[in-house]
Amino acid sequence: MQYRMEIKKERLRDLILACLLAEGEIERGMDGELTLSVEMKCNVLSYLETYISEYDLGESTKMSAKRGQVKITSNDMEAIYASWYQGGFKIFSNRMNPKNMTFQAIILSLNLFGVRKYESLHLKTSIQKEKLPMLTHILRYHIGDVSIVPGQREIKIFNVVQLFGEHINQLTVMDSFYLFRFLSVHDRKKLRA
Repeated sequence: MQYRMEIKKERLRDLILACLLAEGEIERGMDGELTLSVEMKCNVLSYLETYISEYDLGESTKMSAKRGQVKITSNDMEAIYASWYQGGFKIFSNRMNPKNMTFQAIILSLNLFGVRKYESLHLKTSIQKEKLPMLTHILRYHIGDVSIVPGQREIKIFNVVQLFGEHINQLTVMDSFYLFRFLSVHDRKKLRA
């Protein structure tokens, strides 16, 4: 039972980090409790619902399908807020520490918030612009030698085929299915070759 609770806690943290990596924001409510809020497209809500159900995260998450909004609460939110925010601004981190991000959180964020544009996968983010180069180094640490470039309020990941091919064995079936949708017909032919 202890093992199950640890997995649940890790997966909730991964979901929080995935939302923060994109445009999720932590805010303090009138009651003083910190809550993460993020908007999502309706086409990924079923993926999120499955994730929440699989790891039994329903008590920590509230979804409004009509508005495409998700709210997350956690006992760890204070610690996460302290490391991700400075002076009310989302900075990701002041230190080059890979432990501030996880591989699973990156994949979750791409699947929930990523958009394929031409030759790259784009992830809009609300992290302060001057912190994006440090974030790209941390992302490379977790996903390997895939070309990642910070943009204007976004992160661009090039060579989606390489990303998918190198990590297919680490992904769940659901994660690989949602990541696979970012591959073009040409990309899929490359994978078969």
